[in-house]
Amino acid sequence: MEKHDIAVIGAGINGFTSALILQLMGYKTRIYANDRADYPADTSDPMFSSLYPAASVIPRNLDSHTLYPVFRKSIGIFGKLHQNDILPVSKNTHFEITETRGAEAESLQPDYLELMKNVVTVNEMDDWVPKRSEATVKGWKFDYYFAEMPSYTRELAGMYEKAGGSFEKIKLHRERLKTLPCDMIVNCSGAAGIDLFDDPADPVYIAGHLFHIPRRNLPDGFGGPFPSYTYTPDADVYCDRHGKPMDLYFYPRADGLIFGGSRFRVQRPEDRSHIRRWYNDELISVNGNAIPARLVSINRDIFMNTYGKNIEALGGEVIFGYRFTRDTPGGLRLETDQKNVSGKPVIHNYGHGGSGVGLSWGCALDVARKASKLRPVPDEKKVILRSTNALAEKLSGFTSRKQKN
Repeated sequence: MEKHDIAVIGAGINGFTSALILQLMGYKTRIYANDRADYPADTSDPMFSSLYPAASVIPRNLDSHTLYPVFRKSIGIFGKLHQNDILPVSKNTHFEITETRGAEAESLQPDYLELMKNVVTVNEMDDWVPKRSEATVKGWKFDYYFAEMPSYTRELAGMYEKAGGSFEKIKLHRERLKTLPCDMIVNCSGAAGIDLFDDPADPVYIAGHLFHIPRRNLPDGFGGPFPSYTYTPDADVYCDRHGKPMDLYFYPRADGLIFGGSRFRVQRPEDRSHIRRWYNDELISVNGNAIPARLVSINRDIFMNTYGKNIEALGGEVIFGYRFTRDTPGGLRLETDQKNVSGKPVIHNYGHGGSGVGLSWGCALDVARKASKLRPVPDEKKVILRSTNALAEKLSGFTSRKQKN
């Protein structure tokens, strides 16, 4: 069996991104996984979180400032991907809106806005502010990058293979892991890695729904593109079973319109028949799949009130999945393991918890730095770790897209 320098476990967004960076640094890599996010055998597997991202490069769900440097590096690379048309990344306007009552309006600014560009304060008196009819709101708009799924994943995987990387379909277990022909292991397997590696933190699964209206359902002259939004109604309008307000969101994608969201932490995945007790909401059925009723109805109200478009009759499909993270501050495990596997060092990169796309490039660069300490490469190979421009130039050599002048 052919030996590789590094075995990357997992073929999701972070698996492909980490493997690509390592390949560009001169390591010979192979990805091992039972399925891959670019052309999945099962498009409805709720555990494969890379199949379900809204894919906005916004650090809204980062609950630890220790992750901000990782995200800052990522957002710089997404800017280059967009600027040089290396991967399908668009630049859009996003609204962060909260319904307010009196003095509450003065203390809502989220910390992550320091990472965003062109931040402007808005309220319900401004034009083009997403809101429910008659709601009083306050918030911000800013520019952000958006990875166009599923084409982003497919082109990313294509770049990895064009750079010389390879993939092997395999269902791994601990004994099989020990025999992989490699000198080092990078674990990007997410929830699939629970049975492969020990973890000092407990796993956490964040269940969530998306409502997707396919592009083919939109009538001629529907218009757009529309600015995206994250919208937090008052708690008596939309909340979890503990009474905590939950946000809703909308993103326009090349393949249609994406509406969310629901978010509930569980210690282990449960059968979807139990989902009713997770939410303080009635469920409705869309094509046989359950979804919180107000996720759909409130988004419809916002869309009609803001953009003047009635989406009620357009149909759609429910997408259900788990965001995988860990019961520890930040959730992310981005470290070299103190234990090895049959003498092979292990670097972990998982537990992104719904921020996998936004963190992917920063995490991949950190993985590569750790790998270069374990198995050094020439300094000229490491320039892509220090310079975003150098990395973009290197990536441009493997894109399938027509380059901008």
